[in-house]
Amino acid sequence: MHPSLKLLVLPRSTYYEQDQRQGASLIRARKPFLVKNLVTGLAMLGLTASIYVYTIKAVAQDEFEDVPIPDAPVQGPTTGAGAAGRAGGSRDSRGE
Repeated sequence: MHPSLKLLVLPRSTYYEQDQRQGASLIRARKPFLVKNLVTGLAMLGLTASIYVYTIKAVAQDEFEDVPIPDAPVQGPTTGAGAAGRAGGSRDSRGE
């Protein structure tokens, strides 16, 4: 057998069993990180939830009294094609 062909037939090693369940080696490898990952995840969840609650409470108490509301614009009567012609300047609806 050629030495380069031997590399192609190496068995594939994996942390999963044939039925795609976690193998014992994967469980052993993940065990030291389990508590740290849970604490980090809970801290991130708590931070996200607190920012969300703070934002909702801050917006809910604002009454927007300091925002000036402009008066409604006064519009003249609009009728048919004549209004479209006036909106385009000196040209009429035919483009002349």
